[in-house]
Amino acid sequence: MPLFFGFTRQSNFLYSVGVFGRRMSASRLVLMFALWTFSFLLLLADINFLHASFPGGKLANVAQMLAQLDLFGAGRELAANAVRGAQRFFTSPEDGGFYLVARYVFVAATVYCLAVGFVRVQPRLLAAGMVGLAFFAALLTLYDVGDWRDLRSLAGVTVFLMVVLGQHRRKAFLLLVLLAQLATYPALVSYGSEFNNLRVIPFRNQVQAADAEVAAYKALSALPATRPGEDFILLSVDAGLFPTDMGVAYLSLPVRSDSGLAMRYTFQRYGLAGASQADYRLSAQPCPDRPAVLSTSFFQVCRLVVQRDP
Repeated sequence: MPLFFGFTRQSNFLYSVGVFGRRMSASRLVLMFALWTFSFLLLLADINFLHASFPGGKLANVAQMLAQLDLFGAGRELAANAVRGAQRFFTSPEDGGFYLVARYVFVAATVYCLAVGFVRVQPRLLAAGMVGLAFFAALLTLYDVGDWRDLRSLAGVTVFLMVVLGQHRRKAFLLLVLLAQLATYPALVSYGSEFNNLRVIPFRNQVQAADAEVAAYKALSALPATRPGEDFILLSVDAGLFPTDMGVAYLSLPVRSDSGLAMRYTFQRYGLAGASQADYRLSAQPCPDRPAVLSTSFFQVCRLVVQRDP
């Protein structure tokens, strides 16, 4: 099951480490480790061949070093990531004290499960603690800490730990967690109110005042297919044309053309542009070799001649 759900979100595979939380014979341990390793390699193949890596991210950098057989460089990168990630995880309050408390709740639940499970020989608690430890190690070494990414990635496993602790009637620990969360709840409410006032309400007003821009991007739905028989239209968006975070233009992009074809978009991240296989390019600059298919005061639509693979 962890492998199956790992194909939808790779971190879900980490739940599988819990299988090593119970005692077993040496032969069974070897068998389970072999099966786990085989499943892990399948997941790595899935990530490598079926998923686009996030450019400039920790996982992409380590994967590139491993592909070049630079084991020392990859190990050094993982260690540096862990040090930087741990420092930010345990010391930076980010958007408020409630953020830091949520991090410490997860760590406390993980350590508590590991300690009680090991000392009192309770395999389920030990397995849950191992799962929490695996998620924590992956977060520090392979992913980014902060900007709510760590809370999103740890939310599911934190609930999992609490459920396991509830099944084992660890009422005192769960009560302390509840009190800590209730103590910081007013700060969370205040943050939500400030977020609405600083970002949501101004963005809503911006949308209402951007009728011309919204209409310009909605007009992209009139673009025709570039070849017969294709099932979608791919548009490449130049870096810096518009922001993707709370951006009016970004949220105005049509997802289906007037002819019923799906419309998909590619965006350049961190200035890393690969070979384009798009049908059209959205740019603020004039088209270099032919007139624009669609010209507005906000962008130009250039038809590309690169053919996509069938």
